[in-house]
Amino acid sequence: MALEHFWNSWATNRKDIILVACGSAASWMISELINGRGGLHNQVTARIKIHPFNLAETERLLQSKNNVLGRLWGCPAKNWRRRQA
Repeated sequence: MALEHFWNSWATNRKDIILVACGSAASWMISELINGRGGLHNQVTARIKIHPFNLAETERLLQSKNNVLGRLWGCPAKNWRRRQA
């Protein structure tokens, strides 16, 4: 695995690099990174449980980044048009 080689051959000796694994494939991360027996075995220094944003929190985050999506169809609000009858 390329990540294992990169980490074990170069990055692990550096103090300015931290590997953060996150994503929606939690079962893969647990089986391959935490419980796996590959090149990254037994190198976990911390685990942080992060809960997903709810809809209101997601909306506030997007607004703070000036990225306002519409609530209909996930399209930008500026592209909303009233349907013609």
